[in-house]
Amino acid sequence: MRQKRTTTTLSATFLKGMLALSCTSIVLLGALWINSTRLQFLQETTKLNDNFRQRQEEAARREIENMLSFVHYLRTSSRDRLKQNLRTQVDAAHAMALELHDALVGHLPGETIKDSIVHALAASRYNEGRGYYFVISGDGTMLLNPATPGLVGQRQMSARDPEGHFVIEDILTVARERQAGFYEYKWPKPDAPEPQRKLSFVRLFEPYGWVIGTGEYLDDTESDIQHEVLRMLAGRAFGHSGYLFAGTWDGQALLGPGRGRNILDLTDPNGVKVTQELIAAARSGGGFVEHSLPSLDDTGHAAFAQKPQHCVSYAAGIPEWQWFIAANIDLDAVNVLLDQRRTQQVRDIQTRTALVGCVLLILVGAAYALSRRLSARIRANLDSFSEFFQTAAEEHTHIDSSALTYDDFTHLAHAANRMIDARLRAVMDLRASEERFTLLIEQSPFAIEIYNTDGTLIRANRACTRLWGSAHPDGYNILADPIAVKLGIAEALRRALSGETVIVSGIEYIPARFERSGRTRYIHTRAYPLRGEDNTIHFATLMHEDITSRREAERDRDRIFETSVDMLSISDTEGHFRRLNPAWQQTLGWSEQEIMTTPFLEFVHPDDHEATLAALQTLARGEPLTGFENRYRRKDGTYRWIAWNSHPDPERQEIYGVARDITAQKNAEAEALRLRLLLGSIVNSMPSVLVGVDRDCRVTQWNSHATETTGISSEHALGHPMEEVLPLTESDLATIREAVAEQRPREIPRRQRYHGGQRIWENITIYPLEDDPTGGAVIRLDDVTERTRMESMMIQSEKMMSIGGLAAGMAHEINNPLGGILHGVQNIARRLSPDIATNVETARRIGCELELIRDYLDRRKIMRMLDGIRSSGERAARIVASLLDFSRSSESRMAPHQLADIIDETLTLATTDFDIKTQIDTRGITIERVIDDKLPPVPCTRTEIQQVLLNLVRNAVQALHDHRAPDTIPTITLRLSKTQTHAVIEIEDNGPGLPQHIRDRVFEPFFTTRDPGAGTGLGLTVSYFIITQNHSGEFEAHSEPGKGTLFVIRLPLSRGQEQETAHSD
Repeated sequence: MRQKRTTTTLSATFLKGMLALSCTSIVLLGALWINSTRLQFLQETTKLNDNFRQRQEEAARREIENMLSFVHYLRTSSRDRLKQNLRTQVDAAHAMALELHDALVGHLPGETIKDSIVHALAASRYNEGRGYYFVISGDGTMLLNPATPGLVGQRQMSARDPEGHFVIEDILTVARERQAGFYEYKWPKPDAPEPQRKLSFVRLFEPYGWVIGTGEYLDDTESDIQHEVLRMLAGRAFGHSGYLFAGTWDGQALLGPGRGRNILDLTDPNGVKVTQELIAAARSGGGFVEHSLPSLDDTGHAAFAQKPQHCVSYAAGIPEWQWFIAANIDLDAVNVLLDQRRTQQVRDIQTRTALVGCVLLILVGAAYALSRRLSARIRANLDSFSEFFQTAAEEHTHIDSSALTYDDFTHLAHAANRMIDARLRAVMDLRASEERFTLLIEQSPFAIEIYNTDGTLIRANRACTRLWGSAHPDGYNILADPIAVKLGIAEALRRALSGETVIVSGIEYIPARFERSGRTRYIHTRAYPLRGEDNTIHFATLMHEDITSRREAERDRDRIFETSVDMLSISDTEGHFRRLNPAWQQTLGWSEQEIMTTPFLEFVHPDDHEATLAALQTLARGEPLTGFENRYRRKDGTYRWIAWNSHPDPERQEIYGVARDITAQKNAEAEALRLRLLLGSIVNSMPSVLVGVDRDCRVTQWNSHATETTGISSEHALGHPMEEVLPLTESDLATIREAVAEQRPREIPRRQRYHGGQRIWENITIYPLEDDPTGGAVIRLDDVTERTRMESMMIQSEKMMSIGGLAAGMAHEINNPLGGILHGVQNIARRLSPDIATNVETARRIGCELELIRDYLDRRKIMRMLDGIRSSGERAARIVASLLDFSRSSESRMAPHQLADIIDETLTLATTDFDIKTQIDTRGITIERVIDDKLPPVPCTRTEIQQVLLNLVRNAVQALHDHRAPDTIPTITLRLSKTQTHAVIEIEDNGPGLPQHIRDRVFEPFFTTRDPGAGTGLGLTVSYFIITQNHSGEFEAHSEPGKGTLFVIRLPLSRGQEQETAHSD
């Protein structure tokens, strides 16, 4: 009853205390949280009221400052942007005029070309039609001025602006001295009463000495900036309902309420002159104006039919324009937003308070449930302890600590268990002590004997019987045993009984069971006293160790050491031998004494000193060394190769080494290496790809030509399946595997593949290795591309001969209708000529005046059209003549020619070439000519040189068309110059350029970078042959990626003979 009453009181007290503490803590925390939430609400409401309007005003001020910075940027950078725009427009007009000139020159009369350029520039406008171009001739005549057409055709060299500057003369000076530049002056503006300041950019047009330019009135630029600012303001908003508006200092509304009207006198219901206050704030550097914003009627005055908006605006000025810009904040909308936020906060607090109340009730219930559970666990732990103590009083038992809930009870349980265990151990230790001593003695590998102080045997283990051959009799006294006395064992015991520790080693003894065989046992004995707690000697112990096996092992070791054919040694870590076997003298010729008295480093080859010292340091660190090789000097002065396996003994500071003479092996390896290198050189020097494979078609051999062909080194190729490293098709692989499996040779003739965009022909031959245990084969790949291409070249040559005849026939066929066209145009011109009386008489008979007809034709530009037909026909006739000359190259002969004329004819033919005109857009490509007019005629074959130049121009146009850079004007430049002995032709483009591996192969037959079928790859090869063989000249290619390509042709200025030398294609 007492135990139950105590347990109940403890758990009940714990339950009540925990419940009271939990309820009190939860109620206090809830009250603190509600009070904190209320204070936070009051603070946030006050902060929201105080800061919201301030943040809105700060946003308005920051928005206006950003806009002012933007306006400042536009005004400060306007001149630079204007200059860039003017330069871009003039450069485009100049390029267009130059392209038009280059396209028409030689085909139309000069005046017609000039008119075409002027008309093209007159039709070009920019800046929504406001921008135009003007053209001034070299003598100051105004050729084009759309703004003032009355000045066209007049010389304006004496024209001055209001500041006295000779405008036209200054513009011509800028263009002539600097080729291009800016010029600022005053010039009449169509919609202005006075001349306005203008900035122009001009550029010299060299073909005619003209000046092409354009300009912009500075006030137009300022106006453009203002319109851009107003567009920016109109699209911006800030804050909750803020917007931007602008006006002038005289009250004109530019943006916002009343836009386009004057609102200077706008007054709100409170009498505030809104616009005037905003202007005053702006002119003073910026400020806020609080006002009511009324609605505006059609006159721009306030209309108060609707409730005005209570606003605050921040205004700042742009003094250069006499503008103000302002940001408006609707305070009514701000107040509405504040009310909404306060209402939402109240709702949030109410919701959170209700949630907290629910949480508090839940926590109180949880605290009560937890307290009851803890009380029940404590009661259960106390019951476990009561039951344990009742049981432990009668028997040995442990309390189960894993059944206890709390660490405090667990610690008490462990203490109780330790108490029970200590009582049990005290009983068991006495019982186990004797058993352990007996077990220790009997299991010892040594023969142990314990003697009394008078020499009488007290105890001996079973090992003694095995050692002595029989057990000692009862009452055995070792001091009286003559054998023990003879062996010195009795004396050792006597000394031990006197307090000494004695060791007797090397005792030789023949036990009774070995007497017939005479086998000797070797014994190592230790004798030492056993003292009591008073340090008095009560017993003596003899411990005998049988070392017979050790002695026999040492004897065997010495026998092996002396008879080994390997060179065995024991040395110290300082570089001296301590022991050597006879093999050293047999191998090196030195005596053992000579070797051991000399540091071994003196026998080592000088080239091996450093490696030997490093090996010695490794052994000194206690690390074994295997496979080390060096050379030792024999007594006759020769050296032998020695291979070492060494193991250190750090405790004894000794090194055990096994050395072997490998000189013969080294010589054999060197010979084998020489043979392998010879065979490898033979294989690698083969011009074919040689690959060895095993029966699984894995690579076993890979020569250098295979590396050059595939780009795969032998290290990466060996061991891989052949299909991973060789460019083989499934059909090729099947044939190779079949040849390896059947062990018979096979051949794959003229197999085609593509590499680097080039088509390659190869012969593949498979040779099985009959005597190879791996059952493999050798695969040989022979490149027959050149032979195949030469055959193709012969076929291509026959085709080219047929095409040449076809071209000549087509040219003759084109000449017939072309002659009719030219003849018809000539007859029309003659029928309309007033100089022929028949024409005048015929016109009068039908009632017309010939002059009126011509006037009509001139006004409708029909005569100009007829001139164009005639000019185009003549140009076509020249092209046909060039085509005929080109097709008759087989009949051409070497004669002096003007290379400039050949270049001009080539460009004419290139710009009308069918492939280029239909497949490549040449309108954006500029062709420049830099010609030395003093170059004399050069002996050459006209059609062959034309063929070479036409091929190079075609290649340049193709490169520029395929790889056109977005920010670069594609340009082809042809230069003609001379040295003392040669005429030099340079054809350069600013295209993508060529990498070195392509540049080095451009003159190879059939090499092309185009897609398969897009070109023959013979163009540059034939061109190189024409220049170097037919004309004894030089032909070079220079190119780098990203820097364009340059071809240089050098032709001799003289041949040494005046007679023409025949050539054929």
